[in-house]
Amino acid sequence: DHPSGDLDLPHAIVVRRTYDSLIISTGMKSKQRSMDEKHDKIHYDVTFPGSVHIVELGKTLHSEFVTHPDGICPGGQNTVFMDYDRIIAPVVVRTAKPGDRIQPLGMSGTKKIKSYFIDEKVPRNVRKETLLLLDRESVIWIAGMRLSERVKISDKTRRALKVEIV
Repeated sequence: DHPSGDLDLPHAIVVRRTYDSLIISTGMKSKQRSMDEKHDKIHYDVTFPGSVHIVELGKTLHSEFVTHPDGICPGGQNTVFMDYDRIIAPVVVRTAKPGDRIQPLGMSGTKKIKSYFIDEKVPRNVRKETLLLLDRESVIWIAGMRLSERVKISDKTRRALKVEIV
């Protein structure tokens, strides 16, 4: 009945359902548990512009000031453009915690990150390693997925910030 879950079988066999996928593996449960614990500890302070290396995931969050034509900045999946003056310091990059919220681009209200992941059918193992960029008020970017409406580039933007995960 549930879209995801796992089952331990004899001989260290684990069966995992993730939405439309069924994965059968050996000895993965204890490895997954230790990986989850490692991802729960991801928490780095961020200074703009600059770079932060996320050791646990082998990724780097890089930011720089850029010019933007007509208030519109194209970005790839791992790149976003933000209105720097709308960001409320301090800023951190970390994984999701219960109660985290974002005002998704194009929406007027906020949404819990957990609900966003469920609605977008993001597999649990991906959720655990998805990075969030947060300022003092809320999540401003779900890395690779969604920017916050609060920090979007507009015609009033004076300083545009390019942020990417590489």
